[in-house]
Amino acid sequence: MKFIRGTPALVIGRKLVIADLHLGFEKHVKGLNVGNQTKRIADNVKRLLKENCCNELIILGDIKHSVTVRPDLEDVQAFVSDVKRFATITLVMGNHDGSLQNYLDIRVVDGRGYRDGKYYFMHGHAAPKKEYVNCTVISSHIHPVIAFRDNLGGRIVEKIWLIGERLVIMPAFNPLIGGIDVRKSTLDVLEKRFDRRTLGIYLLDGLYLCNVGDLPEIDSL
Repeated sequence: MKFIRGTPALVIGRKLVIADLHLGFEKHVKGLNVGNQTKRIADNVKRLLKENCCNELIILGDIKHSVTVRPDLEDVQAFVSDVKRFATITLVMGNHDGSLQNYLDIRVVDGRGYRDGKYYFMHGHAAPKKEYVNCTVISSHIHPVIAFRDNLGGRIVEKIWLIGERLVIMPAFNPLIGGIDVRKSTLDVLEKRFDRRTLGIYLLDGLYLCNVGDLPEIDSL
């Protein structure tokens, strides 16, 4: 398993793994006129596939932003049509993905995820199947970030990886998507299956900060 420095993506063999694309998000932003990001995201994925010699793309859920199918379906279909010329695509259904299996000509796995060798791929909103035991679980869903505040009141939020001995939580791939600070979030369905305090916090550039359990408590971010 290789983490791609500076990018919320990882490679296993010839598989590129990403999560939480939230295609169509820009249509739901209020107060700003944000241009369509689908082609930009697709081009980024194709570049990563080529640079890392991958022939399979695994998307760990929430390929689209709207919970209902129709608002973002055109964006999803455009993305899939573009990218599948370069790689086979497996989508693990996320809580935003509705009935997409009825509209896409790709492999679609239910939200509980699936095992592939020593890895178990899931989105993170639905409990995994029993075969996740003894696997390295790769999940997403919670959009992990960490906030920094300086002594002048400035605030910076950075996407992070959460990495443990048998668990990897992926940051959201869409650059416009934020998250909840790791000090305030849970692992959702994985909370009782893994000790969140032991997970290491890594920035996208690979810098290790500390374990979750060693973070200082703060009143407000």
